[in-house]
Amino acid sequence: MQDVVGSDGDKAQRVEPVRRERSEVAKRGVLAQSDHADGAGYRLDGSMGRGVGDPSGLCAASRRSPSLFYHPPSRLRKRRYRFRGPVPLGAKARSYLCITFGTWLAELALRFSIFYARSRSALDPPQFPFCLLKPMQLNTFSILPVVFAIAAGALVPNSVSFAASHATKHATQKKPTPDAPAPTPLAGQTAVAGGTPAIAAKAWLLMDFDSGEVLASANPDEPLPPASLTKMMTSFLVEQALRSGKLKKDDLVSVSQTAWCRGSSTESCMYLPLNSQATVVDILRGIIIQSGNDASKAIAEHMAGSEEGFAKLMNAEAKRLGMTHTNFVNATGLPDPEHKASARDLAILARAIIRDSSDYYPIYAEREFKYNGIKQGNRNALLYTDPTVDGLKTGHTQEAGYCLVTSSKRNGMRLITVILNTNSAQARADQTRTLLGWGFGNFEKATPIQPNTVVTTAKVNFGKADTVAAALGSPWTVTVPRGQQVQTSVQVKPDLEAPVAKGAVIGKVVASSNGKPVGEAPLIAQADVERAGFMLRTWQRVAKLFGK
Repeated sequence: MQDVVGSDGDKAQRVEPVRRERSEVAKRGVLAQSDHADGAGYRLDGSMGRGVGDPSGLCAASRRSPSLFYHPPSRLRKRRYRFRGPVPLGAKARSYLCITFGTWLAELALRFSIFYARSRSALDPPQFPFCLLKPMQLNTFSILPVVFAIAAGALVPNSVSFAASHATKHATQKKPTPDAPAPTPLAGQTAVAGGTPAIAAKAWLLMDFDSGEVLASANPDEPLPPASLTKMMTSFLVEQALRSGKLKKDDLVSVSQTAWCRGSSTESCMYLPLNSQATVVDILRGIIIQSGNDASKAIAEHMAGSEEGFAKLMNAEAKRLGMTHTNFVNATGLPDPEHKASARDLAILARAIIRDSSDYYPIYAEREFKYNGIKQGNRNALLYTDPTVDGLKTGHTQEAGYCLVTSSKRNGMRLITVILNTNSAQARADQTRTLLGWGFGNFEKATPIQPNTVVTTAKVNFGKADTVAAALGSPWTVTVPRGQQVQTSVQVKPDLEAPVAKGAVIGKVVASSNGKPVGEAPLIAQADVERAGFMLRTWQRVAKLFGK
């Protein structure tokens, strides 16, 4: 075997003569030209290789522009090309029958001619047509035509004329493939606005970040395997320990034998070396960006002594946050029958991370992280395609399917999505895009009451002042379906008694849209109200008694 050098000087494989080369190209489903007679055949990389008629491998055609080796579809009709792909099954079946029948007829004609030659020399020739049976030996009548037909039929897709005819026929008769039907809504699906999207996932949820209101969902409270979405709780505990001072960014975390990742293809790793040490902030990035199981186990052992002890901390924090359908067994999300979380609980956790870990939340938007010379990209595909997405986490195991929790902020409104148990990484990204598009397209932010505006005046008992003004303590917005009006109602604490401190919560205001509550905000006392003296209090009590 010898090598050839193409026109650009690169070393290429030895190429066969044009007929064999064309056959190989056709087998790969690539269009191969059939009008070259100079002996130089195409290589699969598109350049010209040495053939029978061009021993130098540098024929004139190889010196031309590379555009000669690729022809746009508009030019294909002017040249003779082999048909791409296999012949349809119906055409192939007809080919088998035609070849079988034709071969049998040929054999019958051959046997008849032999019989005729023998019968002319015979003294007593047999009578026709029974004379055909003996020389043909009916009991050993050959099945060779069948075998020959099958072998010849297998070569039919490589036949230029046969394939070309079928290509023309099927090109004119081919019907457009209808679009795949949209996934049907799940049984437990609910939404605040109409036209809920059909999401192909076992459970999903859309939450408004500011209010925590669930805008749309399907099976939000069904406990399911969360896979690596578990690591959101692992990273959240690390972030809270950093904020409280229990951990420092430059604290060193040791990698034990149990935490060390052996580089298996079945799990994601940060690839921390055995018995090495890494800083807490590197471990945190390894958990969030690289989804490292070794990083999760290492920090669990560092904070709680063991992964089992860390799981108790995870469950205690989940209970504090109100995650009522969640139970953690490990820090990684590796499969365990008791390790479950619901879509609603994961959204609550994501909201807590964004709200309470604002110093470290930007890490969730980082696209890559390099450690120990190994650079790994963030598996959240939306970080690369949607600039409004800034977190949070992906997950996948065979039991959990493909999962994704994201957050996106557009025009001052932040939404959180949870997708659980889809069939591919592409599907989880596509379903999240659909859900975010539906959410931002059907909801908007509204300001029911401007800040520092007196909402009501609350009555105060046994104080030097009979009333106190109540207003919102901070700007307040709610998320409502687009085009709907917002109504408000005020609720003040009954039997409010002095003393009342300025800034104290003395009631709340509730916003509703289309008869459904969409949010509430506390009412704050705008002034101090001191307690009245004994005589004034006594008079107020008597007046209140007779007032009844």
